[in-house]
Amino acid sequence: STRANIIRYGKEQGLLTVQRFFALDSRGLESIEEMLHTSNPHLMEIMPGVISKTIRRFSTGSIPVIAGGLIQTKAEVTGALGCGAAAVSTGSSELWFI
Repeated sequence: STRANIIRYGKEQGLLTVQRFFALDSRGLESIEEMLHTSNPHLMEIMPGVISKTIRRFSTGSIPVIAGGLIQTKAEVTGALGCGAAAVSTGSSELWFI
């Protein structure tokens, strides 16, 4: 979910939670850091997942990063993983098993 209250509720229910963030600009990155402290999800998904600078910034924290959005090639998958993403989410089924 993108909503912190849903993440908190899911954690209260014993569910594994993933909070989705859209990295659109510098202010948005600051907002992500603030929301992480509030919701503390198990995993975070950063979209679009082709922004290596953003993946590097957040992958050094304690919450694993999933790179998602605009991932269309094997090089983009390996690039995101090489920048510290724990996983990649994509709707391109040809990339699911690489």
